[in-house]
Amino acid sequence: MRARFIPTLQALFSRTFEPNGAALIKATSFVSEIAGELMVEGEPALFLYATPRSFISGILAGENSRKELAGRSEQRTGRLVARGVNLSAPRSEADLAAAAWACEMVALESAEGANILWADFDRVLCDLDGFLRKLAGFFAFPATAERLAEIANGPLTRRYSKATEYEYSPELRRELLAEAERNHRTDIESALAMLDAAAETAPLLRKALDRAQAES
Repeated sequence: MRARFIPTLQALFSRTFEPNGAALIKATSFVSEIAGELMVEGEPALFLYATPRSFISGILAGENSRKELAGRSEQRTGRLVARGVNLSAPRSEADLAAAAWACEMVALESAEGANILWADFDRVLCDLDGFLRKLAGFFAFPATAERLAEIANGPLTRRYSKATEYEYSPELRRELLAEAERNHRTDIESALAMLDAAAETAPLLRKALDRAQAES
């Protein structure tokens, strides 16, 4: 049913201000459900993700992100089941966050193609300059090393939260993740064990976990 809207969405997302310009869309994680449909065959695509531990800790570190966990739980369960993933009933917010990670990652894994660059967000932050150079080459962007270094070390990398009036630097992110890990260690470990157990019968989830483990 939604297939008829995809060409319109592709055209909408591809709008630029100049004939030779490039469109850059900051998509919410929910768009992963239709990632395969939005990608143009033969064109490069970037799949940016977090490891399950980092994702769960990040969710538990933020009040607003925790509020939406229960509200989307049923929807996420349905999406997971449709892709062959059956998780245990959630026992904590960490379990709900783990389900959210699994839901979006298996959607991306199901859309994987030959021309996709996968990147762990936290590893990107450790070497943003190097990643931007790699990204520019992957997408054939005409950017000089000097310009990319300027972007990597500029003010925008200190305020990459949705509310740019608040600083959210890589250093602050690491501090918040570490704090959440300390405060919810038992629940996080239990949630990770739940994912690993479910992956025994879910190839897409196993693939997602293996990818995250390989990058950690």
